[in-house]
Amino acid sequence: MHKSFIIFFLFFPLFAYCCCPAVIPCTRVEPRIYDTVGRSFMLTRSAGYDNAQYTSLWHSLIHHRNPDTRNYSGFQCISFWQDSLPSARVDRYFLINQKNKLLIAGDDLCPDMNIRDVRAEWLGLPANFHGFMGLQIRQKQLGCIFSYYIDLGLVTDIGLLKGTWFDFRLPVLVIDNTARVCQSGIVNAPPPSQPVHDIITAFNPPNWCFGRIAGTITHIRPGDLRIDWGKTFLAEDHFEIGCYSSLSLPVGNKQDARYLFAPFTGSNGHVGIGGGVFFQIPLNIPKNNDVSFCFFLNLDGLALFKNRQYRTFDLKNKKWSRYMLYVIKNSLPGNPIPGVNLLTFETRVRPYCFADFTTGWRYISQHTEGEIGFNIWGHPTERLRVDEAFAAAKRVNNVEFGIAGQGALNPDAAPECQVAATAHCSTINYLAPNDPLFVSVQQSDIDLKSAAAKKTITFKIHGSWGGIAHGTCVDAMFGGGFFTEFTHSNSSLSRWGIWAKVGAVIS
Repeated sequence: MHKSFIIFFLFFPLFAYCCCPAVIPCTRVEPRIYDTVGRSFMLTRSAGYDNAQYTSLWHSLIHHRNPDTRNYSGFQCISFWQDSLPSARVDRYFLINQKNKLLIAGDDLCPDMNIRDVRAEWLGLPANFHGFMGLQIRQKQLGCIFSYYIDLGLVTDIGLLKGTWFDFRLPVLVIDNTARVCQSGIVNAPPPSQPVHDIITAFNPPNWCFGRIAGTITHIRPGDLRIDWGKTFLAEDHFEIGCYSSLSLPVGNKQDARYLFAPFTGSNGHVGIGGGVFFQIPLNIPKNNDVSFCFFLNLDGLALFKNRQYRTFDLKNKKWSRYMLYVIKNSLPGNPIPGVNLLTFETRVRPYCFADFTTGWRYISQHTEGEIGFNIWGHPTERLRVDEAFAAAKRVNNVEFGIAGQGALNPDAAPECQVAATAHCSTINYLAPNDPLFVSVQQSDIDLKSAAAKKTITFKIHGSWGGIAHGTCVDAMFGGGFFTEFTHSNSSLSRWGIWAKVGAVIS
């Protein structure tokens, strides 16, 4: 009794810690909006973080023996391929006004701010320009997960550690993220010799340092190195009960703020701790190696530590203001700066956690196993801080900037003494009259939500089938599976995919 209590005390607190943040942030009251729109960052699910895919068949290989007698190590290799499902709702995540097609027009053709969505002049297009813009968001992931498992009975005879194990896993991923601009109805486009001559080039110009919409970007990187250490309390007659703690170390890359919807592997550079529990209960009593039908339940969580990333923001109550033009205080007229260059800051990002719940039914015979299950995965809304970065940027560069107005603030002065005017009441679809004095963007004007990943929950159905061969010293398995995943909001991707795996344990 005392030994079990000690082990429970060691492993369960980390698991509980990683689950609590998932609940606490979601208690904040937020406006109920059917679609999240206009954000500059989406936190996607890495293919390396899929508990159902990882435990399929593998659980039988490492837990099928009695904890008092097992004494072995093993490995498994999982290859996978998955693709996102086309979704107009997901495309709207990065757009505005609850639309999938935005009207971009200049002041000469469409001065009415209630008709157009985007003022063409903000994007470097002429005043007589007219066209419609859409956005397609897709993601493909493929790669392999390599795993090594060792039972501590191989290295120690301490009774307290019987049934205790370590599991190391490292995914290697190829990720294709696509944010493709679609255009139609183009009127009065500039000649192709110009750097910005249509809507596609307007969102990927050479003078933008951040936030560019560049089509498909591919990364080939390892994901997060994950180390699980756990205790199997029961593994007999198809019963399984155990728990574990986890450490996740980022090996891959963070998101690249130079591009909208840039790919990243793992948890976006966050270190994580967490854990989980697993159960399997037979629903019948098999005799003489008969077929067994089992119910299983796994709960896995990972609390993520905050880190620093570059994020691109909007101003409060000014959707897409990052795509507007700005001027530096006391600068000459006619030299506007893209907003993405000025509204991108090194940001403290706190994502809280990932949570993964899996349940279903298994068919187990002497040499085959199949399962069908249901999965829920999600994360809360990120919290961002830019106050230190904003102050540092102004202190180091001595820069004050405001939304670009029209012409000079003091047009009656000599040309060499004129300074650029601001129009602080302007929006992405409207140029307001000039301010009487220069109005600078302040720290309090930054909309933190515009660059934070919105909370999401996804629902997944999966199935798998495979074979298991039992030997005197080596047990082996091979199999495969599929899944279809749907999201209840537009802040994550709906996906489908397949996987295949092989593995073995050696006594």
